Amino acid sequence: MRQLSLRLLAFALFMFPVAVFAQQPPISKTTSAPAQKPAGSTNIPSGKVVIIDTSRFSEGIDEYKKQVQKLEAEFAPRTKDLETKQKRYQELAQKLQSTGLTPDAAKKIQEEGESLEKELKRLSEDYQTDLQKKRETVLGPLSEKIYRFLQDYSGSRGIIVVFDIAQGQTASPILVHNPQANITDDFMKEYNKVNPVAAAPPSPAPNK
Repeated sequence: MRQLSLRLLAFALFMFPVAVFAQQPPISKTTSAPAQKPAGSTNIPSGKVVIIDTSRFSEGIDEYKKQVQKLEAEFAPRTKDLETKQKRYQELAQKLQSTGLTPDAAKKIQEEGESLEKELKRLSEDYQTDLQKKRETVLGPLSEKIYRFLQDYSGSRGIIVVFDIAQGQTASPILVHNPQANITDDFMKEYNKVNPVAAAPPSPAPNK
């Protein structure tokens, strides 16, 4: 059976769903809020230990969500182009496996597939590099802003340790926790209250 000299599984790297922009949470470190130590006390702080799910920030923090949507819109044409080219490659692979192909027809499909492989590899690498740079430029400063707000939020509430339970975090030290210790919803609500995002202008009415 004829096969393109390509690895189909490798082309999974060329698919970029919308979620790619939200895969990495803006805060990925455990933070200890500064605690004031009364005179004469020991060095052991007392306070609350809570958890937070930073993977929800891309949907629950309005500023972050807005920037993610901008990135999605900016990279949408390139994402669509990659998906179209991958679909074409898969079609070539299926054609090459069909019976009844003449040697000339099979050679033509093979050559087109190999050329498309090189193009997809180059476009994919450029896409990932550009996306990572853009994420760092756009989301990096915002992540730091959110982190500073978390420090202030924790300090004003007697919280001394915040553990991140974001999905995808490996080797999480949290085995059991009380749901009431999860501050994610309240933190996002307070952040949005202090950092409101202007609503998008309404779409113009269609011409009659």
